[in-house]
Amino acid sequence: MKLLFFSSLILLFFMAQCVDFDTLSEGKKTKFDFDKYLIIEAAELYEKENGKAVESINDLVPRYLKKIPECPYQGVYEVVVNVSVVDEHKAQTLSVVCLFSRVSVYE
Repeated sequence: MKLLFFSSLILLFFMAQCVDFDTLSEGKKTKFDFDKYLIIEAAELYEKENGKAVESINDLVPRYLKKIPECPYQGVYEVVVNVSVVDEHKAQTLSVVCLFSRVSVYE
């Protein structure tokens, strides 16, 4: 009976470790998605009020963002504006990236 009890405890311990890892990864992804949403909304409001795209995430502070959120991947956020022209029609897309060392997380 004691062997079954201790075996169950060991199994639960290892299962808890897996759940914590998944929860941590999901938590980082959720925070990144939320931060990205806030930054994009602020950048769109900036463009609407100023008639031009934001050039740097620093342009959003403090009027549109109280402060720049901390990237959960230990990097820094930056706003990237991509402009493309197709058949004389200009299209602009906005991306939020978390830059750190030599690797970037793009969304």
